[in-house]
Amino acid sequence: MHASACIFIIHIMKLLNIINPLSAFCSIIGLIYSILTSTINGGSAVFFGITIGIALLTGAATAFQEWKTGPKKFNKSNIRGINQYLSSWIEHSGKIVISTNDLSWGNGDALEILRSKAQSGDLTIIAPAKTNKLQELANEGASILLYKSPSIATRFTFIDYGKNTARVAIADADNNGSKHIIWTHKSGDEQFTLTDDIVKIAKQAGEQLNAESK
Repeated sequence: MHASACIFIIHIMKLLNIINPLSAFCSIIGLIYSILTSTINGGSAVFFGITIGIALLTGAATAFQEWKTGPKKFNKSNIRGINQYLSSWIEHSGKIVISTNDLSWGNGDALEILRSKAQSGDLTIIAPAKTNKLQELANEGASILLYKSPSIATRFTFIDYGKNTARVAIADADNNGSKHIIWTHKSGDEQFTLTDDIVKIAKQAGEQLNAESK
């Protein structure tokens, strides 16, 4: 085997552990180009290099899209990271429907967004019991549904609820419970349909938390 080919294989194996896909991509392109220019002459090397570059770029774009739409993982203690992710999730959406235990992530920027959604009538929250934070949002105009039994274990957040563009973020955990995982689904996915059914049941059977009189 040509020595440069062996170096190429070793380099690829190392690149598998590189976190930054752009660095990996640039490194691969540079290495391929150096090999081609040393083994193939003239325009053939340039054409072959461009072809491989396009293929790798397509693969990198596909990998990025999978990362973008794939599950997001946080340490359980990383409340700030979860808060920031969900804040960005709900910030530019339409109607929001949230199933939560106590809305622990609804602080800081997230709480301000929720208040704004409540004031515009675009916020519905399903929870097992009243809390001060939920009462505050009810006072701001949110629809708070207290659904105690049977309890809803699934935690999720719909955005653009009621539209074709609706999506849902569903909270999960890894096997040992150390990671908080957020999966996202679009209309038509089985998980989307099941969580939507939970919302419909809670709207029918849940107890409305009324705003406090001023």
